Amino acid sequence: MGAISREQKLWIALAILAVLGSVPLWMPYAVRMWATGHYQYFPLVFLAVGMLLWNRRAEIAAARTTPSGLLAGGLALAIAGVMAIGILLYSSFIGIVATVAGIWTALYWVYGSGGVRAAAPVAALLIFTVPLPMLWDQDLIVRMQLLASDLSSRLLDGLGVIHFRQGVILETADTRFLTEEACSGIRSLFSTWAVVAIGSVALRHRWWRMGINLVQTVPWVMIGNVLRIVAVVAFSRHLPWIVDGWGHELLGLIVFAFILAMVFCTDLALSHLIGRELVVETANEPPLLDDSTDSQLHLPTFPLRGLIRTAVFIGLALLVVIGLRVQWVRVAAAAPWRTTAGISITPPTEDHLPQELVGMKRQAFDHKARGPNAIWAQNSFVWTYRKDGLSAIVSWDMPWNEWHNLDGCYRNLGWRNTATFAIPSDTDPLDGYRHSELRMQDRGRFGFVIFSAIDRHGQHVPEVRATQALRAIGNPAAFARHSLAALGIGGRPINIITPDRLPASTVQVYAESPAPLTEHQFEQLRALFIEARAILRSSWVQRD
Repeated sequence: MGAISREQKLWIALAILAVLGSVPLWMPYAVRMWATGHYQYFPLVFLAVGMLLWNRRAEIAAARTTPSGLLAGGLALAIAGVMAIGILLYSSFIGIVATVAGIWTALYWVYGSGGVRAAAPVAALLIFTVPLPMLWDQDLIVRMQLLASDLSSRLLDGLGVIHFRQGVILETADTRFLTEEACSGIRSLFSTWAVVAIGSVALRHRWWRMGINLVQTVPWVMIGNVLRIVAVVAFSRHLPWIVDGWGHELLGLIVFAFILAMVFCTDLALSHLIGRELVVETANEPPLLDDSTDSQLHLPTFPLRGLIRTAVFIGLALLVVIGLRVQWVRVAAAAPWRTTAGISITPPTEDHLPQELVGMKRQAFDHKARGPNAIWAQNSFVWTYRKDGLSAIVSWDMPWNEWHNLDGCYRNLGWRNTATFAIPSDTDPLDGYRHSELRMQDRGRFGFVIFSAIDRHGQHVPEVRATQALRAIGNPAAFARHSLAALGIGGRPINIITPDRLPASTVQVYAESPAPLTEHQFEQLRALFIEARAILRSSWVQRD
């Protein structure tokens, strides 16, 4: 083996710095994606892209052009800057967007603009590794859950299965069934889209044939998951194994195979109906790479020279330093859990809240213990207050491992909500605490919900919002505050929910009325919430 040349050393150093600088955001990204069922297919996309690029390496190399050093250096510095922002804000979304851009930039560095054009159909598949921003996927889940529940209910009516539907809940005489995220079709939709796109690129389908297949995937996904829900509800008494556990998972795999088979058959049928214009002409495909003559990748000349090269390496080195520092701060913040002994939280009783609160009289108290596999919170402690015809429910729900967004919960019950998050209050005795509000309406009834979360130390649990990083970037003061906190300057970031802060609980006030609530009633409910939260926070007792 010959000595490593200076050019090769530069490529190796660049690759090492790029990987080390990216790792701090790859870890939270992988955790987030794997914990979210409809994104768990993401490793297969990276694997497929790698395999397809390798199979087409001769074709891409043949299209190689000389890259511009100035453009290559500018792209690298820009991506390093975006990565640094993502690390400081701990945004896995920014991280994966920058990573995808980095892969395209790497293709440009090695193969120039000509190679990028040749690799574009394959590299475009990386879009399936990027989660939807702004919580759009959560909104899509709710919409698909409601649609799947409605269609399933209609089919069950046609089959003569007696049931009652409330939002995403289908209830029979024996059992109530929740149309969960998986049953909504979101998992099948995203994963089927990825499989169809990868298959189309591998078979070199034209872009509009791929588009047709992606569109016709949607109805097949909905049909498959409606049949799945109907099967569970209709046959749960006679085949209890399909309700949960391995049987339910097996049914899901069968439905997924059915969806893929239907998409393939529809594509085949459309090809025959429309004619040979949709058929791939294999004779025009480039020849396969002859491994006996060109089995190795040959790195081209390093595209950067002089000050541009120095600036890129300094930028990547700073990115690595920032990533290491931020990770150290996060590990140090999480360290207390290692020495924390057993935790026991004193459960509230009826008298945790007074008989009268902000002029409203306490009417009832109830503890709803649902168990670990319940649809809603495992434990809800519920006080009912009333005044002048206005009835309000104060609920303390636990345990959670983060801020819990009640907007999705109430929309799943059929409410149409207008949500406002992270609202500060001048009258709140808990400085720095915020709350969220839902104004709701459904079929002649009106509702109002106020909620927020606290951890076991009584600290505010910040709202988990996809726009948080974007808002911080748009606000220089907020960005500076987040960045300094991430670097360990001025205290630890408040958005770090470490194990020593868990479990978290949600405090909410819920009111419903047949007529629209007045502004005076809104203010009264806000006052009730603020006072109840302050009292419950003071009673959140831990014993170590």
